[in-house]
Amino acid sequence: MAIVAIGALALTAAASASLPRTSDGHPDLQGIWANDTVTMLERPSRFGDKDVFSEQEALEYERDLAGRWKDRFGDLELTTTGELSPEWQEHGTVVPGRRTSLIVDPPNGKVPLRPEVRARVQARNAELEAHPADDPETRTLYERCLIGSGGDPAKPESYQCRRPAS
Repeated sequence: MAIVAIGALALTAAASASLPRTSDGHPDLQGIWANDTVTMLERPSRFGDKDVFSEQEALEYERDLAGRWKDRFGDLELTTTGELSPEWQEHGTVVPGRRTSLIVDPPNGKVPLRPEVRARVQARNAELEAHPADDPETRTLYERCLIGSGGDPAKPESYQCRRPAS
């Protein structure tokens, strides 16, 4: 038991020693932060358990605008509406380390939701499918342009509304 405890302490010390720290011991988050990545917050389902792109896959993903739109918005008609015009797009790259999602924990790259929250989101999505635009009050605050990008303000979103993830 003592050997396990000593091993755990050593691993914790090694991990914290590798992080840059400020003079008061807090993690050092100083620097230039950019939000021009094409890496999505959640790992797209098409990547399954793959958490890191190869170099070639990262380059292909950066170029695959239609695929990134389908990852973000689902099965949309992308060819007739003009949303894929380059002037409306973010032109970033995959994050350093070539991760397939910004979420690193849990390992599946998905936002962890409690079962009751997931059920509420699924019920809301079912309602939107059944009655997509009966009146403005049934639309999300994001779709009504009453809130920002619908997520992390540091993560750019496209100029397109989306329904909540299920």
